[in-house]
Amino acid sequence: MTQSTIKHEVSFVGAGLHSGKDSRVTILPAPSNFGIQFYRTDCEGENNCIPANFRNVVDTLRCTTLGNSMGLKIKTTEHLLAAFVACGIRNAKVLISGEEIPALDGSAREFVLKFLESGLQNQGTPQKILKVLKPVHCEDTSTGAHASLYPSDTFEMEFTIEYPLPIGKQSKRASLVNGSVVSSLSSSRTFCMNGEIEYLWSNGLGLGGNYDNVTIVDEQTNKYLYPVRHEDEPVRHKMLDAVGDLSLSGYPILGLFVGYKSGHKANIEILRKLFSDDYNYEIIDAPDAISSKLPGMKAQLSDLPEI
Repeated sequence: MTQSTIKHEVSFVGAGLHSGKDSRVTILPAPSNFGIQFYRTDCEGENNCIPANFRNVVDTLRCTTLGNSMGLKIKTTEHLLAAFVACGIRNAKVLISGEEIPALDGSAREFVLKFLESGLQNQGTPQKILKVLKPVHCEDTSTGAHASLYPSDTFEMEFTIEYPLPIGKQSKRASLVNGSVVSSLSSSRTFCMNGEIEYLWSNGLGLGGNYDNVTIVDEQTNKYLYPVRHEDEPVRHKMLDAVGDLSLSGYPILGLFVGYKSGHKANIEILRKLFSDDYNYEIIDAPDAISSKLPGMKAQLSDLPEI
């Protein structure tokens, strides 16, 4: 397997989910071993770059925020990062004119659609992968949330969430091979409780949310205010978030991620635990039998579900 980038420049414009402010994101092809790097085009100087790496995560409240030593930040990176994984894009230069990635429809679907329409360019450079060697765990005792990574022959995910009805307890396990992130997870939108909205707004969060890009639950009636795209859309979205967050390892992961009520905080913490001991993992060239099943390999437009 070789690394890949997009064939053509693509752009997105829209309001950020939390800030409500418009920004323009342009994704450019990038050379081999470049990885995913963000550039704040509204900030002058040479220090406007923020590489997509878990070490650069500066906040995990309601989204994953990356930052650099100059204090520049980019919020809500997880859906775009998940789209890169879904399509098998390993290298890309991301130009952004503001502090937050556009929410678009609240999922990764619109990113994935444009990436697949653009097509990918194979770069001829071997792709390395991260192989989990030993189980690692983390837990947030204040919420009961926990996350784990285990050795596996593919990238797998098992996730459980618990919320008031109509969400209730939802569990899903998936082998995230080839186009499965595109088909199973990419169109699932973020969600919140109706009773949270005033709190979020008063804290400067969710200002760009609306009925089109957020699945809203009314706790009074125990119903969704608008139809969901999947019966288990909330747990699928949590898995989508985790795909984006785990990509901050810098490599495709060969391992099983298990999350219980896990959010951005636990997703990033499990990466910190993983990298805290060199015996937990190894970085290897991807054998053909494994690389042919990595997320994004053979992904195509027909994998994208209709909505």
